[in-house]
Amino acid sequence: MRPADTAPEGELYECFDCGRRVEDPETARCEGCGGRLRNLGKPRDL
Repeated sequence: MRPADTAPEGELYECFDCGRRVEDPETARCEGCGGRLRNLGKPRDL
């Protein structure tokens, strides 16, 4: 059995501080804690 495909339609961002995920945020700050958001769809160096 295959896993369900639950990919979001828009860009997905995650907060550096609290880990909250937001789809297509209005600002670059987390609404919950005020931390910076990072785009999960863009590659980054490890």
